[in-house]
Amino acid sequence: MYLLNSQTAFIQIHLLFALAALLVGAAQLAFGKGTPQHRLLGRLWVAMIAVICVTSFWIKELMPTGAFGGIQ
Repeated sequence: MYLLNSQTAFIQIHLLFALAALLVGAAQLAFGKGTPQHRLLGRLWVAMIAVICVTSFWIKELMPTGAFGGIQ
């Protein structure tokens, strides 16, 4: 837990939503296709993936010089 507390808020949010999306995606498979629960979980999953994508733009700690080794 210490490792997560020492990370930026963007990394924490990214990880939280990634784990939640994994669980929601697994739960969604339990419902029949087209049911209200399946559609609701699908929309929730898409929203979570959007948050994951947006927060990824501010995660620079893993590649501080950029994705291509600092080449602009």
